[in-house]
Amino acid sequence: MISDGQQSGYGQQQQGTDANQGYYYQDQSAYGAYGGYGAYAQAYGMQQHEPGAINTLHASGFPMGTTEQDVGAIFGVQPGFIAMNFQARPGKLPCAWIQFHSTEYAIAAKAQTDGRPLYGKPIRVGYAKSEMKTSRRQLQQMGFETKTYNQNPSQAINTLYITGLSQDTQESQIHDLVRVLDGYQGLSFVAREGRNPHGFVLFRDIPAATAAMQALQTKDILGRPLRVQYAKSEMHKNAATST
Repeated sequence: MISDGQQSGYGQQQQGTDANQGYYYQDQSAYGAYGGYGAYAQAYGMQQHEPGAINTLHASGFPMGTTEQDVGAIFGVQPGFIAMNFQARPGKLPCAWIQFHSTEYAIAAKAQTDGRPLYGKPIRVGYAKSEMKTSRRQLQQMGFETKTYNQNPSQAINTLYITGLSQDTQESQIHDLVRVLDGYQGLSFVAREGRNPHGFVLFRDIPAATAAMQALQTKDILGRPLRVQYAKSEMHKNAATST
């Protein structure tokens, strides 16, 4: 594995004068509400055991020019995600190591991401040769804040929040993806000058929203993977810009 001095953090802001860079970190406690991985795997048909599996994935096959944000948008929303170590050396294709709360979550993430296209090229995801080691305390000692995505089932609502879109994204492109999902009731597309657009999607109920969130994790628009989470509050149907 590469040393701390070579670590590259996704979505983190460096503080102070520490030369080290941090990992992107996901709060592990958010996944306790699944009732453990077994319940999550059963709900989504994931394989629970695989020979040679560990809690860390190695991802490669990224096109030249791939950024930490691109890779983080794919893996940062996978259940059980803890940290990502992204590496892009001059003249070489980028790669990344991704740590999960347990081996089982890594198995599920591999099944969801291996072969997924990024900028028209399928990425390769396998198991790393050794486990990444990190902890909340280590990250705090390095001076980095933590950032989480709201995919906690205990905080689930019937509205999803979609980001990760380019400035060229059109409302019709999101609408085409979400209108065919079971329980879809409306889309609110927000586009402000100089900012990347985002969207809120209303569903019939929480189970429909949860199923839609899982389905949308593998989708992209204009080559950019969608970042999907539960919204902070329920969207009113009369706020929809598309139905």
